[in-house]
Amino acid sequence: MTAGRISKAAVHHSIDIAADHLKEAAGPDGKISRADMKKAVAQIEDKTEKKLTQVFAKFADHRDFRVGAQLTAKDVDLTAKYAKAKLIDAYDTNRNGLEKKEISKMSLTGQLAVLLAKQNENR
Repeated sequence: MTAGRISKAAVHHSIDIAADHLKEAAGPDGKISRADMKKAVAQIEDKTEKKLTQVFAKFADHRDFRVGAQLTAKDVDLTAKYAKAKLIDAYDTNRNGLEKKEISKMSLTGQLAVLLAKQNENR
């Protein structure tokens, strides 16, 4: 990987981290309410991971919006798959990892996933 680039796999892993936080928040009924999401986010210590999970939770909730709807692990997995394809992979125009110019065009969700991936690479 060239300096200044980050692999899509590392960024995908950031999305998986956020998705896992939400899935772990599910109640005994397997549903993830907004209160469950809020509680899960509040327990995350790392600021970037917390912000990504918060933004990803809103994104997942928005994608699954129906009156009275609650998220399930399946909904979260589908949202993660969509986010990886549309919010990350679609920006790697030359298929050699994400570079600064490509990252700058990403949504907040994508940019936070990149930031968390970079943090995790440096640990």
